[in-house]
Order: sequence, then structure tokens, then C-alpha cells
Amino acid sequence: MNSKNDGRAPSVVDADGRVTPLTAIHVISKAMRRIARAWSLTPDEAARLLDVPDVVWARIAAGTYEEPFEAGQVKRAGLLVALHEDGHRAFGGPLATTWVLRANTGPDFGGRRPVDLVLDDGIEGMRFVLARLQYIWYGK
Repeated sequence: MNSKNDGRAPSVVDADGRVTPLTAIHVISKAMRRIARAWSLTPDEAARLLDVPDVVWARIAAGTYEEPFEAGQVKRAGLLVALHEDGHRAFGGPLATTWVLRANTGPDFGGRRPVDLVLDDGIEGMRFVLARLQYIWYGK
């Protein structure tokens, strides 16, 4: 971790690629709890989305998790926040939080729910779904 005050913001990722400041851990945990609640995810789904064991998700859900997140988990959290925010931009209203659980009959989804595509394909699935949401919102 960058502990010198050299005018740059301190790094939130240590040499092993782990997020270490407690505030970052709490922010990620709180965001993931809110998304899991908003999307009505099961504990298993939430754990799989963040790529953590079920026992770790239970601690995150309880607000007692204080261990460093790995870089891949931080990336997943960032993409999940983007999916959540862009769902609100693209759909608004009640659909803003339920779209992720609805079967999508479009050719890109093959009848799967967006959350299933993300669960099955991980980070690449998140990027894929995010690109589709951004197309809806930005029209690109």
C-alpha cells in the first residue's frame, strides 16, 4: 500500500492485488448488500456474483466482513454497480430493479435472465449485459 504522502491518492490495492483500507471494504460490502437486496438475489447468487464463498457472503450480508477483497472481486463489484446504475438509467421505475430477473427473449440472451448470463459467464457476462444496457440508454 502506498503509505508515503507524495501528492498522489493512496492506493487501495496492495502489492498482492487486494483492496485493503477498511473504508473501501465497507463501501464494496454495502454496495453489494444493496444490489443483492434490490435484485432479490439468493445468498448463493450474491456469493457467486461477487465470486466469494457462501460463508464470506454471509459475513458481507451481516455487515461483519473486514477482510481484503481480491482485485477480481473489486472488478466484479464495480461492474455490478455499473449494471445496477445503468438498469436505473435504461428502465426507471420498478423495471429498474426487476429487469435483471426477467427472461430476455432477445437473440443475445436466448431466453435467459440477465442475472443467469452474468452468473454463468462471470466478468465477461457482466461486460456483455452492461454493453446491452448502455446500448438501450445511449442508443449506441
